Amino acid sequence: MERRPDKVIVSIFLVLSISTVCMSLVLANGGDDDIEGAGSVGFYGYITSTSGGSGVEDAKVEIKRGGIVWKDTTDDNGYYETKYPQVSDMSGNYQLFINDELCEQKSIKSSDFTNEFDSTYAYGWDYAGDYEIPEFSTIAIPVAIVFGIVFFIRRKK
Repeated sequence: MERRPDKVIVSIFLVLSISTVCMSLVLANGGDDDIEGAGSVGFYGYITSTSGGSGVEDAKVEIKRGGIVWKDTTDDNGYYETKYPQVSDMSGNYQLFINDELCEQKSIKSSDFTNEFDSTYAYGWDYAGDYEIPEFSTIAIPVAIVFGIVFFIRRKK
């Protein structure tokens, strides 16, 4: 049975496109640092819009490091305050996600945290961003690829 070259090219293009999207998602999640409990650590801050300068209401805030996730939802002023899970080493690379979108990454040292009481520490992390169009390229590129493949296949028929 003879294979048509256009089907092979489309298949290769499709596999490469899917691989690229999957790799970008894996890289966005960052590495896995092992953190185990001894001190309580939490985060607080304001999420504001750069266009109006006002607080972003009901934004889902997640701060991640390894397998630990700190979560909260902003109030009507854009303020959030996470819970305080136990960690043994506070120093490391943290990622701030707002509405499931990676917005900022920081390398935070244990000396950057404020001792609230006993062995409970907090870090203030404010972020101002534009929330009108979420990551346009992440949506547009896969859609354009699908349209291109459909157009290419229909053109041959």
